[in-house]
Order: sequence, then structure tokens, then C-alpha cells
Amino acid sequence: MPELVLHWPNEDAPIWRHARIDPAEGPTFDGIPDDVWRALSDTETRPRHARIEGGHLLVLRGVNVNPGDDLEDMVSLRLWRGPASLTSLTFRRVFAVEDTRVALDNGDCQADATSVMLYLAEALSVRIRNATIQMDEDAHAIEEALLDNPQGKTLADLQERVLGLRRRAVWLRRHLAPQHAALSDFLASAGRDLPHAQVEDLNEIISEAKRAAEAVQVLAEYGSLLQDRIEAVRSAQMGRTSHMLGLVAGVFLPLNLLAAVFGANVGGVPWSEDPMGFVWLTLVCIAITALGAWYLRRR
Repeated sequence: MPELVLHWPNEDAPIWRHARIDPAEGPTFDGIPDDVWRALSDTETRPRHARIEGGHLLVLRGVNVNPGDDLEDMVSLRLWRGPASLTSLTFRRVFAVEDTRVALDNGDCQADATSVMLYLAEALSVRIRNATIQMDEDAHAIEEALLDNPQGKTLADLQERVLGLRRRAVWLRRHLAPQHAALSDFLASAGRDLPHAQVEDLNEIISEAKRAAEAVQVLAEYGSLLQDRIEAVRSAQMGRTSHMLGLVAGVFLPLNLLAAVFGANVGGVPWSEDPMGFVWLTLVCIAITALGAWYLRRR
């Protein structure tokens, strides 16, 4: 059985019918043609529009704000505006459905099938916009952290955050670009039959979808720039470390040579018979170290 079935305002003469279903189930509502039901219950679908059985099929996507789920694991909303009413299906919880139900009950949404359809699309757009704004803020926070010269573990954490940002942007872009096209196709197909006010509302939703698609495209590119910046910082850190190791090696290389000479088990080693030989050798090592450090500091 469906997890949720909604008839608004009532089951006898509904303007809007909605169900959250399992894809393997049969038709939930009466009067839905088989080909429409197959399109609505398809498990793998991207945003699209089609004229079918005297109505309009519109498949949309929204960000997943369900607790414990990933934002980029987008939820789908399948709509069919038939001759008499609007039918919608989801596989998971979509908060836009609840927003629309509340708006209808409060009188904030007109009680007709097309108005409900547009309100659902707008509610999806609002959450997509909020998600892109949050992603943009996260990207700027990462950039500010990079400007603070991160070290060690901080740099690794920033890299993980950048990879997460790029992954979300790529997955959102995958669906937002065709969503803009689907809404535009719906306007081109049904626009002549819609009142002027609804055409204006649909145009605004289409513009919002286009802005969202452009925003995630910019975020994906911004993420690539941040990744390049992280690699540059890491390379600079490795360069400084290598440089320091080279300086240390330059200072102690003469000492290694001196230790090798004095450690040779042959006759004629200086100060081998002198009771103060170790002291003289220590002083020579200190002098060589100081001279090397002074020279490297001047260079």
C-alpha cells in the first residue's frame, strides 16, 4: 500500500491527488491510463515534459532535505495534469508536497490543478535556491580558510570539504539543466492555454531554474579553482620543507665528512695521541657548523 495518499479537497471531487508509493506497486488512483502510470512510476527518470493522454506530464527534481540523506541525492516529483485534476507521485518524502498542502488549506494557493502544479514547482525551486546559497557560503568559507595559511590536518580537512562541494555541484548540475528545459517545454506546450498570471509565474520559475543551473555550474568551476589552490598550498609547503632539509644537510655535510676522516682506522689521524684531541675536534665541528649557518643565512 502507498505510504501516503492525499486527495484535496476531498476524495469525491479532487483537484489534486498525490501518493508516495513503492515503484513496484500498481496504479494507486482510478482513471489513470496505463502509459501515464508507467511514465509516472518509472524508477530511472530525469526532468522532462511530454504531452500524453490529453494532459501534460512533468517530471521535476528537488534537493533531498530528508534527515540523514545527502543533499545531492535529489528526490523526484512526477506530475500529470490531466483533463480534470492534477496527479502527483513521489518515491520519498518531498517537503514541497507538504508546503503545497498547507498553502491550499490556508488559501495561499489557488484551488485549481495548474496553480497547484506551479506551486509545487516553485516550492522545489525555493529549496534548490537555498541549497545553492548554502553551498556558495561554504565555498567562500573554504577560501577564507585557505587564505589563513592552513597547515597539516587543516589542509586535509579543507580538501575533503572541497571534494564534497564539487560532488554536490556535479550531481545538482546533472538534473538542474534538464529541469530548466522541461519547464520551458511545458510553457511552450501549455502556455497558450494558461491565464496571463500563471504564464508570468511559470516564467519566473523557469528563470529561477536557469539561475540555479548556472549557479551550480559556477560552483563546480569554483570548486576546481579551490582544489588547484589547495594543491598549490601543499606544493609550497613541500617546497619549504625540502628547502629546510637541504639547508640542514648543507650545514651537516662537512661534519659527516670530518667524522668519516677522523673515524678512519689508519695511522696519522690528527690528535689521535693528544689527550685534548676530542676537545679540539669538538671545537672544529662547532666552528664549521657556525660558519655554515652564517653563510646560508647571508645567502
